Amino acid sequence: MPMSAFNRSSFAAFLLMMLWLSGGAVALAGQRSVTLQPGLTNGTQLQVVWRSQSVVPAPGLQIFPDYQLHTSTDLTNWVLTGERLTGNIGGTNRLFSMLGDISSRQMAFFRLESIVELPGADLIGEDLAEADFSGGNLFGANLFAANLHRAHLRDADLTGADLRFANLTNADLSGASLFAAKDQSLISMLSVLITSGGILNNRPVDMPFACASKGF
Repeated sequence: MPMSAFNRSSFAAFLLMMLWLSGGAVALAGQRSVTLQPGLTNGTQLQVVWRSQSVVPAPGLQIFPDYQLHTSTDLTNWVLTGERLTGNIGGTNRLFSMLGDISSRQMAFFRLESIVELPGADLIGEDLAEADFSGGNLFGANLFAANLHRAHLRDADLTGADLRFANLTNADLSGASLFAAKDQSLISMLSVLITSGGILNNRPVDMPFACASKGF
């Protein structure tokens, strides 16, 4: 289905790629980066290959996101290409391959969407230091005593997540939703947000009723 207006806020992460038929791998920097390698399979199809990348750097728990490929001829209208490829918790990275139809054009644009979907995930005590959960769905995730030091949680949905005793030092919670999140330390954070106008790391944080978790 064509998408004439691409809504950035609906995506977990963006890896924008422009691949010309002349070939060549395109890589991006960052923890969730991948390298897209294009190649012609015949006169009308282009094969795009990439290897999954954990959102948590080693030696932490390896968590691999979902991926969805999009194609465009004008960088304005995008269509889904192939099925959404499911990620996994634990294990090793995998090699993915997708075919795109280029029968009617000289140039093809590909955008690879990296999606963190971890609602209700059991991550008790896990090492998630410096993880990139930006825009991720962590609704109701159990992060009790997890190490989230320097984790990127910008715009993440942490609604109802259990963050008790989690290490959140230097974590980026900009724009994150912490509605009903369980964490005693969030009570103190909420008082700071109230006095500072609801700003954390120079961005608003959605954290209504966080005090509901008080009393553990």
